[in-house]
Amino acid sequence: MQLAMQPANQQNFNMEYHFTAYTLVDITDTKYNDPRGNTLEFLQAQNLSMLIQVLSLRSQLMTLKTTFAEQCNMDDYKFGNQYTGLQRVWKFTFSSEHQTTWSRDDNLFYHAITDTNTVPVYTQLKETANIDKFFNSTCTDKLNIYFKEVLIA
Repeated sequence: MQLAMQPANQQNFNMEYHFTAYTLVDITDTKYNDPRGNTLEFLQAQNLSMLIQVLSLRSQLMTLKTTFAEQCNMDDYKFGNQYTGLQRVWKFTFSSEHQTTWSRDDNLFYHAITDTNTVPVYTQLKETANIDKFFNSTCTDKLNIYFKEVLIA
């Protein structure tokens, strides 16, 4: 049996494409999964779980990491116009084996945007912004989640 050899530039390398979701929704990774009492930690974990599940409809996510920063100037982010001043921002970094998993035409995140839009979330947790009770990824005034590609050199 003869093995077909490909030139080095055409080999199938194990590549990951990295992305980030920025959100005003509390998606703190508490790793808490006991639903008794609907505690803060459980509801935070549920918000993160919802985001992961929705994005995972199209690809298995890898390299998951969630962080948050206090006192973020909204001028430095691309959230809706109604969010001003200093707010807490959560950053969810993830990767996929395919760069175009969520793309359509020229929009790299078309399906991530449409899939997450109006997905219910728990609010009044640790967020500082007055947000809707769902991920809002389409309304320019109330945008509370958006996506970016992370370029790794």
